Amino acid sequence: MQLTQRTGELHPYQLEGLNFLRFSWSKQTHVILADEMGLGKTIQSIAFLASLYEENVSPHLVVAPLSTLRNWEREFATWAPHMNVVMYVGTAAARAVIREYEFYFPKSHKKEKKKKSSHGIGESKQERIQFDVILTSYEMVNMNSESLKAINWETIIVDEGHRLKNIDSKLFSSLKQFNTRHRTLLTGTFLQNNLDELFMLMHFLDAGKFASLEEFQKEFKDINQAEQLHTLVVGGWYRLHIMDPWSIEYDVVAG
Repeated sequence: MQLTQRTGELHPYQLEGLNFLRFSWSKQTHVILADEMGLGKTIQSIAFLASLYEENVSPHLVVAPLSTLRNWEREFATWAPHMNVVMYVGTAAARAVIREYEFYFPKSHKKEKKKKSSHGIGESKQERIQFDVILTSYEMVNMNSESLKAINWETIIVDEGHRLKNIDSKLFSSLKQFNTRHRTLLTGTFLQNNLDELFMLMHFLDAGKFASLEEFQKEFKDINQAEQLHTLVVGGWYRLHIMDPWSIEYDVVAG
């Protein structure tokens, strides 16, 4: 995988996170990466997208709080400078310029490398996409959902994904309409402490498998118990890695 290492190699637990994402991709399982804050979920996600880039798989969408987008941009520049990452923010006029000049090649031009697409479509506009990754904010998704949902995304990554815990939120409904092969939610919040909120995130990821809150409450009523959370881990939907107060790394549960 083509990653630069200006800040050092991935830690073993980050490599485990990368492998978790790659495995979930291969199984077409939407997942939550819930490592403790500060353990490099951003870098793990970039490594994941860079590995897909090596297989000519794109485009990808990263949705994050506006305040964190510059950090995402810097980390992409550090770890995956070979990828074409477009920041999609700004005024309506600025976004129109980005869509016109940075979203698509002209009709007579296609990307040199023909991208593999799991969607199996042959739409000329989709084939003319020139970026590998779009970085944008929650607000931009809500304001420009029509432009963004017109694209068939290979992967959507939502940073601070616990913000999708409300099914009535505009962000939840907007992203649910997007066509994507794979969804990943990033969060440093211990979601197992609130069963209803955890269900809403699982429902967002896979409404077919997690359709009923009542059934979820019955199955995971003791979610704070390791064996209950272990069910989600074994199912491939959830990964959690934390550090104890003495900085000894350990996995709360192992898949």
